[in-house]
Amino acid sequence: MRAGDALTIEAAVRAAGANFLLLPQRKQPLWAKLAKELLRGVLHFTPKLRAAAIQRIESIWRIRPAAQALTGLLKECKPDILYMNNSPVSNYEGYLAAREIGMPVVQHCRTLPKLDGKIVRLVNETASRVLAVSDSVVDALHQQGVIQDKINLLYNGIDLSQPLPTPVDISKKLGIPCGQTVIVCIAALLPRKGVADVIRGLSLLDFPAHLIILGDGPQRGELEALSVTLGLSARVHFLGFVPEPLPWIAASDLLVLASESEGLGRVLLEAMFVQKPVVASNVSGVRDVVVHKKTGLLFSYGQVDMLAESLTVLLGNPRLLQEYGQAGKQRVRRKFNIENYANGVSAVLSEVAAAHKP
Repeated sequence: MRAGDALTIEAAVRAAGANFLLLPQRKQPLWAKLAKELLRGVLHFTPKLRAAAIQRIESIWRIRPAAQALTGLLKECKPDILYMNNSPVSNYEGYLAAREIGMPVVQHCRTLPKLDGKIVRLVNETASRVLAVSDSVVDALHQQGVIQDKINLLYNGIDLSQPLPTPVDISKKLGIPCGQTVIVCIAALLPRKGVADVIRGLSLLDFPAHLIILGDGPQRGELEALSVTLGLSARVHFLGFVPEPLPWIAASDLLVLASESEGLGRVLLEAMFVQKPVVASNVSGVRDVVVHKKTGLLFSYGQVDMLAESLTVLLGNPRLLQEYGQAGKQRVRRKFNIENYANGVSAVLSEVAAAHKP
């Protein structure tokens, strides 16, 4: 966790009247780093064995010490429930600590999980409930062995009471001429997010358009070089991480998301909230949100030609842009509002707490 993220989370937690404690983060020792690199080379031909060996090293230097620290904290604070976020794989230490002291666990799974047998057993033995943010996450959990009765579907939500954002003046900020087509892409700059496909798709359009990319990551240099190679450096704008993306979405014509998979893409909800249509890959976690030819267009992941064709269809039809945008806002209001989300989480926590009262 970055220092800025921790401060933002701490402020929100304290504003809600709760205590906040950030456990110290251990720096990976050199021996662990070298051992993992050695194993990646020696065991490159046996992925399962390689993953198990690397997990063993992670357990020695990070997971078990963290579990011991968390066990001590839980014994001291005596909460009713241990609530954990993201994916079971990233919460190993929590499961070990909860099992040690017999504390009920509620797991909120926000990404498509990839679980091994060990973590599945821990989840089934320890978790009272697993909250899944989309139908795709429900299916993935069940298919990998998590007990169906433990899984609750609870869609991510967005606060519909917040004021609509004032669109960024992109002419002033980025020098984009008024009236130019603007596409926004919000994603971590990682290969699985498909941002390279978005840039390639832009190069196939037969009309000038600008692409604004919000997000950062290890692939940034490669993507910047790709835009130069394709002659798009003047029309692809890398802005890095932007904490408030809504004004940028509001200033665009549409949002594009080309990920290999999503748990449930919150950025899709944000675009639909400000009545912007979406062009997105037809993958799990996306098709739970976007309705093809109603709130946007879906294309096959990795198919750049289809991506470009979808952009052309929408950007060439102002009526469709408006129609899909309005339909998206209605869908978010009906299915993905924050009140349903908050009430659902509260109900599950109350039920688990009541079931475990002495």
